[in-house]
Amino acid sequence: MSEIAAPQAAPDPATNPWVPLWNLAPTIALDYLGAWAAGTYVDGNVVIDNGVAYMCVRQTTKRPSPWAPVSLGGPGAELAYAEFTGSQITVTATTEATAQTIATAPAITLDGASKIMLEGFTCAQPPPTVGQFLYLTLFDGASVLGRLVTIGTPAAATITMTLYGALRVTPTAGSHTYSLRAHVSAGTGNVFGSVAGPGANPPSFIRVVKVV
Repeated sequence: MSEIAAPQAAPDPATNPWVPLWNLAPTIALDYLGAWAAGTYVDGNVVIDNGVAYMCVRQTTKRPSPWAPVSLGGPGAELAYAEFTGSQITVTATTEATAQTIATAPAITLDGASKIMLEGFTCAQPPPTVGQFLYLTLFDGASVLGRLVTIGTPAAATITMTLYGALRVTPTAGSHTYSLRAHVSAGTGNVFGSVAGPGANPPSFIRVVKVV
């Protein structure tokens, strides 16, 4: 049985003057020039470099740059993972914009069509004062995607909770860097890392999984 290749993301012509050859615009007059050589190229010039055909989409003197096709694997494939194994983060930030990072996943390149699940886990203590809360929030770069978990204490006390949340999204094509962050409404909270074992909390983590 033959395997169908995953969709490939096209290089952005605004930043890359060369793209692998396909029918971008039928009105462009193609001009095949053979092997790439140093010089000036314009729209429609076609060259071969390292066995790959490239078409120029804006004037340039740059050599074509190889690019990697998007390969996301099948549903359930883990695309990125990162964890916090330090002992503790004291959470004092009081806004989403200044939320403190628990874990940041490695950057991944997505195709604009695949759906992914973002998962976050931690053991945490909300502020011990009734009416004050600790929030776990997912970020894509500097953009807030949403709060995964909100916790507070039902009475004035120090409590530790195991927290997990997930968010299903369809990201735009391109590079994405996801992170799990925490802030409080007021007061002070705590997020724990450590390593799994007797009497220890599991590591806090962020995980990115392909859905479809």
